Amino acid sequence: MFKRKKKKEFLFDPKLITAAQELEIQATASHRKDKSVRADVQASSTSQKKVELAEKQAQLTELESKVARAAAKVAKIKRPSAKAKSAKQFKNSSHSFPGKFNNSKPQSPADKLADAAARYKLNDYGGNVSQKARDRDMAKQHNINNAKRVHDSASNTTWLTIASACEAFGMLEVTLRRLCSDGTLLSRNTGKTLLISSATINDFLNKL
Repeated sequence: MFKRKKKKEFLFDPKLITAAQELEIQATASHRKDKSVRADVQASSTSQKKVELAEKQAQLTELESKVARAAAKVAKIKRPSAKAKSAKQFKNSSHSFPGKFNNSKPQSPADKLADAAARYKLNDYGGNVSQKARDRDMAKQHNINNAKRVHDSASNTTWLTIASACEAFGMLEVTLRRLCSDGTLLSRNTGKTLLISSATINDFLNKL
């Protein structure tokens, strides 16, 4: 009968076991340290973000309060209406509405027409539409009177049709009709054709 041999037990060196245990303790400690450092960094970044957010909210609140104060100041200011502003502007200027802020000296009809034409050029009537219409008609009459004087004082003047005036002076038909409608150019209607004074066209072009 063969006898079974006993297996030899393998035993680690105690020094190796001690060294392994020390390494495991060091690894655990470093892991814990790393974890605590990460938690501190995250907490500090979160607190920094909270501080920045609080500062921005404070700045926004301050700006809102400034805007509210400015709006309250603007609301207290009483802004004049367009009509009152227009009347004040004409009162301070050299031109005035008839019947308002007039000088003590009586005006001649020609001076009234000239003042109306000057007022109409300013074109700042606000809501006074009726006065604007009256000044427009008076300004047209003033322009017609001036055109008649130019036409009568010219030595050689002719009456031109719209087509011949456009060809002679290089102007558009729309421009000529607009100038005739506001009285700048002297014109007369023969029924079918509109005739324009050449002297008034020359005078208008010389003033440009």
